[in-house]
Amino acid sequence: MDKMSNKALVVIDIQNDITKHYRDIIDNINAAIEWAVAEGMHVVYIKHNNVTAGTRTFKPGTKGEELVPEMKVMSDNIFVKTKSNALTSEAFSAFIAANGINEFYVAGADATGCVKSTCFNMTKAGYTVHVLSDCVTSYDLKKVPEMLVYYESKGCEVKKFSEYKNYMKRILLLFALLCGMTTVWGQTESKNMNYKQENNMKQKFCQSCGMPLTDDVLGTNADGTKNEDYCMYCYKDGKFLQECTMEEMIEHCAQFVNEVNKGLPQPITKEEYIGQMKMYFPHLKRWRKELTIADAAPVESPALAGVKDLIAKMADTLPITYISSIDEEGFPCTKAMLSPRVHEGIKVFYFTTNTFSLRVAHYKANPKASIYFCDAEGFKGMMLKGTMEVLTDAKSKEMIWRDGDEQYYPGGVTDPNYCVLKFTATDGRFYSDFYPRSFVIE
Repeated sequence: MDKMSNKALVVIDIQNDITKHYRDIIDNINAAIEWAVAEGMHVVYIKHNNVTAGTRTFKPGTKGEELVPEMKVMSDNIFVKTKSNALTSEAFSAFIAANGINEFYVAGADATGCVKSTCFNMTKAGYTVHVLSDCVTSYDLKKVPEMLVYYESKGCEVKKFSEYKNYMKRILLLFALLCGMTTVWGQTESKNMNYKQENNMKQKFCQSCGMPLTDDVLGTNADGTKNEDYCMYCYKDGKFLQECTMEEMIEHCAQFVNEVNKGLPQPITKEEYIGQMKMYFPHLKRWRKELTIADAAPVESPALAGVKDLIAKMADTLPITYISSIDEEGFPCTKAMLSPRVHEGIKVFYFTTNTFSLRVAHYKANPKASIYFCDAEGFKGMMLKGTMEVLTDAKSKEMIWRDGDEQYYPGGVTDPNYCVLKFTATDGRFYSDFYPRSFVIE
């Protein structure tokens, strides 16, 4: 790694004089150490030295105070403490400050002693603390569940190591989906368009962090039932686990770019990853609810000031609108059209077209559509997404018929080749002053 992160895995007191129960978790600890190294984290080993007169364990210079031989030692960051709280080690505290570490993953023993004291004091000092629940143990195993509850009550996040590891994998899949790829941990395969389209239609995504949702990672509602919109990493017991902005969530996901790059033929930068997520996240439920335009009410969000009026103005004044449909192979097809004859606020727009056109065939097979208004002089663009309905009833056709349309439809308003396209917008994206804004239309 060119640069270590601001995170550290801290393994506490896995020494020869510790409880024999360490053997039950040593494989998990070693896996966590390898994972931390791969993620560019600092790996820290804390040793306890007992300097109290009359005691026999953890004595300096004895075999009992040495790290257990089964544990992988993958750094020279070994610090000695003489009290239960690891932060009382001056060398460890200096190491934290020198490396700007502010987030810790904790493993080790004893869950009722040194792990407990260290976690308490870390959260008290304002650090972010994650306890790897399957990487901690105690001389009294019956007390471990009680201690896990205690850690949470003091502000620690408590999860199994496998949950953190799988979280990284889901971050990788998120990027694969952002790039239009199907990636299976470390293996990238090309899939045909129809397969990807069908797969993506079935796949659900967390409406907070954007990761793929499966039954095993669903969050929970206040009553304990599964929540279908959010993953367990974002939502638990009816509440978001982190109160953050969309930008902070993107920054959080972006820190795993090294994991993402393991599955890509060409590595990407953190900035490129952030750019992909900035296009994707505004469409997620948690974030888009803050940017909503009610068709019949004033716009409250400052970020969308003037957008509602501009949509209507563009529809009324621009001569051309670009409309897009999806063809039988799943590719988008775009065409320039005369701008809408009629619109109802900023949600419904009516266009004229030929009944027997390719565009109509597309919409009958797949109603998903978008329309785009472009103000080239003002360097502004407005894209609306929604559905397109093909209307052939007399009332609709008469509503938007104009004198002179006979040159296109010789049979007049009843010409069988004359029909109406009714576009209903659901959400959109506005670009102006080098800044995009996404919104939902209600």
